[in-house]
Amino acid sequence: PLARSLDDLAIVLDVVSGFDPADPATAVMQEQPVPHFRQQLDSLDINELRLGVLTDYMEQADPLVRRMINDTMDWYREQGAEIVDIATPGLAGLITRSGVLGHEFRSDLNQYLAAFLSEDILNLGEVVDLGLYHQAVHGALSRSRAVIRNEESYESALAGRVELRGAVEALMEGHQVDALVYPTISELPVFTGEPQPGNNCSLSANSGLPALAMPVGFSSAGLPVGMELLGRFMADAELLAIAHPFESTRNPRRAPVSTPRLVNGVAPVSLTKNVFLSAGEIEISGQLLIDEARNLFSYTLERVDNSAQSLYALTVVIDGEAFGLNDPVVLNLFGPDGRSTAADYYMSPEFRVALAEGRLYFKLFGEGLPLSGYAQAVP
Repeated sequence: PLARSLDDLAIVLDVVSGFDPADPATAVMQEQPVPHFRQQLDSLDINELRLGVLTDYMEQADPLVRRMINDTMDWYREQGAEIVDIATPGLAGLITRSGVLGHEFRSDLNQYLAAFLSEDILNLGEVVDLGLYHQAVHGALSRSRAVIRNEESYESALAGRVELRGAVEALMEGHQVDALVYPTISELPVFTGEPQPGNNCSLSANSGLPALAMPVGFSSAGLPVGMELLGRFMADAELLAIAHPFESTRNPRRAPVSTPRLVNGVAPVSLTKNVFLSAGEIEISGQLLIDEARNLFSYTLERVDNSAQSLYALTVVIDGEAFGLNDPVVLNLFGPDGRSTAADYYMSPEFRVALAEGRLYFKLFGEGLPLSGYAQAVP
């Protein structure tokens, strides 16, 4: 489950954990005590905690990701935990040989569609044929549709999972650690829809051992950095307890800057503003659309005069303390001698703040205008 806090996560896990007769994978829970995730959140004595940092994973990580995880380990060390470095020779090969997603995805999805969705969509082939997916997963879905199940390869992958789990458990036992630490994703997040490099989820997924991804900080651009804790079999509740003191002290989560402010529980409506600029003989008219819910600054602008006076550029700047209205351009609207323009701009955190504070300005550059441009506040 995904949750905004460990307390929320514990509540959900307390509800969904246990034996489900409709799911053979949960048969192990018939012999296990109920975990009581929420009750165990404060059960950890950090002075008795020993964490193992996977050095191979850390060396491959983006420097910022590596620094933030090291800072987090320093915090745990200051609270009394013992931190050790662990090399992982051979794990990469075991992970490669133990993946079953390619073998299972199509049949599992088809089974899900048959059990829960409408009779109109029966299988993965129809999902692909009808284009009922985001373009970002086109390759993965097309490959899964084309897979011909090879039972020998599937059995080999299942055997590889047993071998991988044994290797990881031996690693933890040999170093006497309560959990392994590594980046959830080795690289900083990319835009939605783009391929994300550096995903380390296979270690938990292929070994069948529990893992918890916890936020540990942000880049200067506001991109989140995550750290993963991997524990022993059935140690899920212990992982939450390990992360809980860090979350309680450091509060490492914050809402994205694009999250709209709710008014009486309702997202703000889009605002439409009329624009008219006039400098020399140049006149530009149009509309702005401010959509907080989607974090978009949309504009439709047109030059409406019939003058021969050349327009060099129309830009947007933020009125800052250092340079005033000579601050660097943050958005180009018109190029030389442009007549019309329309586009959506995904607002940066600084842009949103400046818009709210009335510090956004149009800067118009053209023939006969001051070299510094003609400035007019964005309405």
